[in-house]
Amino acid sequence: MKSKLLVCGIALAVVTGDASARDSRVGTAGAQFLRVPVGAAMTATAGAGVAGVEGAEALYWNPAGVCALEGASATFTHHEYFAGMTQDYFGASMSVGDDAALGASVNYFSDGDLLRTTTTETDGIGTFTPYSIAVGLTYSRQVTDRVAVGSTVKYINETIDAVSATGVGVDIGFRYLTDYHGFRFGIVMNNLGPRMKFSGSGLNSNVDGVPTRLEAQEYELPASVNFSGSIDAYSSETMLLTVSAAADLQSFAEERGNVGAELNLLDNYYLRAGYRGIGLSDAGYDMGGFTAGGGLYLDLSSMGIALDYAYSDLGILDTTDRFSLTVYF
Repeated sequence: MKSKLLVCGIALAVVTGDASARDSRVGTAGAQFLRVPVGAAMTATAGAGVAGVEGAEALYWNPAGVCALEGASATFTHHEYFAGMTQDYFGASMSVGDDAALGASVNYFSDGDLLRTTTTETDGIGTFTPYSIAVGLTYSRQVTDRVAVGSTVKYINETIDAVSATGVGVDIGFRYLTDYHGFRFGIVMNNLGPRMKFSGSGLNSNVDGVPTRLEAQEYELPASVNFSGSIDAYSSETMLLTVSAAADLQSFAEERGNVGAELNLLDNYYLRAGYRGIGLSDAGYDMGGFTAGGGLYLDLSSMGIALDYAYSDLGILDTTDRFSLTVYF
């Protein structure tokens, strides 16, 4: 019990230390692509099922869940974001021994082609494509029959034409299982790490014939803590209904709640729905909205294949679609 209280205390400290000044910090963190959800199955339930996600799908959401799935799995997601931005994610995990797992992931986010302009060429002189990437390595372990922990170390890079910033981030996950209707409880601390800073030739300038160099300001990663729980609300031989809820506490954004549900039919067909952003104000810092989707699982002789789709309503930012392919070995 003491260890669980310690985990909760550390998690709360991550985001509550600057609670009184949080509104003034909204939008000041960098590497915001790390907050864009991946995986169609989880996104369709508004990201509420962090306590129950397993295998390669858990690499992004909760590293403690990676070891819950025996064998190996790999997942790929393509996401059509708004304003021409796209996201591609790949993750793979495998069991190591009886109670541990290793995983690796790549999260690539493209801002699309933008027009390059200068103080003299305001109509543009070609295009460039800003992008961000995070490459992660994960270790997950089942400590007891009920408790699992995991951690991911991420190399992070953001590039905007001739300037770039490089850093390191860490995710730490905890998962606790109970015997009550499959109830699972999870805590995840995301994007812990040192500040990042842009550098490169794009910061060089020339003022009245005098070479100058601009100095970029350091920025922090978008640290957050997620508390979540999932329970099997109804179970029969042909149907399983899982209901999930999560509280997402942000260092540089408003806290919000997410709820979601998944209906599993015959272990082959899945219907999902959720709502993200409960408790958000009208300030417009973040968009909440309805999510939905479905999935199909194919049990082949040597592997299993899951095809998933998710729809997300981002309010004034329109809607987005995600498609995921997950293979289980």
